Amino acid sequence: MTRYAWHLTAVSVACAMLAAPLANAALIDRGGGLIYDTDRDVTWLQDANYAQTSGYDADGLMSWSAATAWADQLEFGGSRDWRLPSTTDVGLAGCSNTTPGDECAIIPDPSTSEWAHLFYTELGNTSGYFEDGNPRPGGGLTSVGPFINLKNDVYWGGTPHIGQNIAYIFEVITGRNMANFVGNPFYATAVSDGDIGAAVVPLPASAWLLGTGIAAVIARRRRR
Repeated sequence: MTRYAWHLTAVSVACAMLAAPLANAALIDRGGGLIYDTDRDVTWLQDANYAQTSGYDADGLMSWSAATAWADQLEFGGSRDWRLPSTTDVGLAGCSNTTPGDECAIIPDPSTSEWAHLFYTELGNTSGYFEDGNPRPGGGLTSVGPFINLKNDVYWGGTPHIGQNIAYIFEVITGRNMANFVGNPFYATAVSDGDIGAAVVPLPASAWLLGTGIAAVIARRRRR
């Protein structure tokens, strides 16, 4: 193996070592306001109140129909396929999924709800309630991860509800999937299917420094 080939191999190995932790992370910051969830294969808006930040809405609080329309028209990160995150209220024995404000999903299943998966699995938060319905001290939103403007409040979900004039919400305050009237004002964020920011994934500063240093060594040896 020539000295030049050896240096190219060293560069490849170093880049692979640096990239491995990023590839194994559940949430990847793709830059440009995009956060990719490798578990669910969806991309989240990093700004969890982008409706306000972008000037679309005065404060980001919208009815369910307004929030759905906002997500449908959104163009961001090269994608026009944005939507409200899914929520699922699987229900407990004896509860009514058609009643606004029911407590059928005190601790929702992260495998069936994008909101619950983000809140519990990715961000590591705990429910504000125990399974018996009693408040859990210290539960709720304690970690926002790479997101900004994630309100400790209520967000709309995109999953249809069987009740008339009712839609699902996700309580970021408590970690619950609930149901509420579609006309009430709540916050909204959006997801897009797939890894839409993969082409612009940023390298950490250490990677750029290492790459620059190795390139300089190769250049000096070639000049010699």
